[in-house]
Amino acid sequence: MPPQASGQVHPAEQSYPSAAGFSTAAPSHLMPSESSQGSELRQSAAPGLSAAATSDFQGAAQRILCDCSKVVVFDQQGSILFSTSAAIASELLSLTRLFADRDRAISSGMCVGGQKYEVHKFHPPLMYGRAHNGVDPEVAEGAALHVVERNSLGHPVYIFITYKLPVLSGKAVPQLVQFARQTLQAL
Repeated sequence: MPPQASGQVHPAEQSYPSAAGFSTAAPSHLMPSESSQGSELRQSAAPGLSAAATSDFQGAAQRILCDCSKVVVFDQQGSILFSTSAAIASELLSLTRLFADRDRAISSGMCVGGQKYEVHKFHPPLMYGRAHNGVDPEVAEGAALHVVERNSLGHPVYIFITYKLPVLSGKAVPQLVQFARQTLQAL
């Protein structure tokens, strides 16, 4: 590791906001909101999803996905069930198509919020990778996408997460799988 200039902190030693700052506010229109304590959860009303299920999502996300910097749960039409950041429906729809073609997923990557994440691992119902667009590898952001085909909504539900160093895919991806098993499959 190269020596750091006075006053600089190595990226692996920085503290990053976590999703632990989820808000318990009533459902509202999805708007990005950053607080000094981390990302604030903004829920949107999802068709076919009860208030209790939405609350269950929120509680599980706080417990299980606490190391993620962004979380977006959405359906196959791009409707957001809940999110910790703004997302564009067309980008979410594009993510849903990636599972149909491995070569396309690897070559196109995942694009959310104007950021492209290269796909390094493609193992349906899961794929993950990292943003590299000229970004210092010490601060590049990781991303993962999981699809849950079987649930009581009768259609696939997707969850997209991002995570920053010092969190790696070895930690974030198992949390994503646990969240999917305990929460999304229980819909």
